[in-house]
Amino acid sequence: MNDFATWLVEIFRQYNVLVLALLIVLQSNGIPLGSSFLVIASGAFAYINGGNILTLGMEVCFFAILGDTISYWLWRKVGPGIIVKYPLIGNWVQQGITRMEGYFARFGRVTVLFTRFPLSALGPLVNISAGVSRYRYIVFASWALVGESLWTAFNLGIGYWFGDSFEQVVPLVTQFSELIIILAAIAASGYWIRSIYRQKL
Repeated sequence: MNDFATWLVEIFRQYNVLVLALLIVLQSNGIPLGSSFLVIASGAFAYINGGNILTLGMEVCFFAILGDTISYWLWRKVGPGIIVKYPLIGNWVQQGITRMEGYFARFGRVTVLFTRFPLSALGPLVNISAGVSRYRYIVFASWALVGESLWTAFNLGIGYWFGDSFEQVVPLVTQFSELIIILAAIAASGYWIRSIYRQKL
């Protein structure tokens, strides 16, 4: 493990769930603090120490939904104020919001689901977009719950399965996540290029 990962593990050993909660909530709001790694580590510790993996899973999932909810409502409240306060960029932003509303109307559920898992790195961006475009919270939260449950089960399961050798699998999980994001970016770029091409025809 690198120094930051070692520090995370030591802090987690001392403060347990409180640190895990804080990191998950902050990461849901766009601050990359390695919460996925720490969830994997917590699964391993549950295996080693005989902890209750089900209770831990419920706690992790709750914290993830809490972070998504905070991010959503923060941008739902702050977003319109930014548009009013800065009219020079307001028109440009408003056009983007209108496009996002149309996008979420068509693909919102799938987008929220897949940006919890496996494309969790894109989750904060979707939280912002959903909040600013005033996407229905109940729909957002419902699909976020499904996605966060999958994310929690995957990361805790990896840690629990590998136990005290979890450090060896973390790089593989990280590389897999990066590959998924690259493939998603390629697919999105292809869709965007195709849309532009069709508009020109």
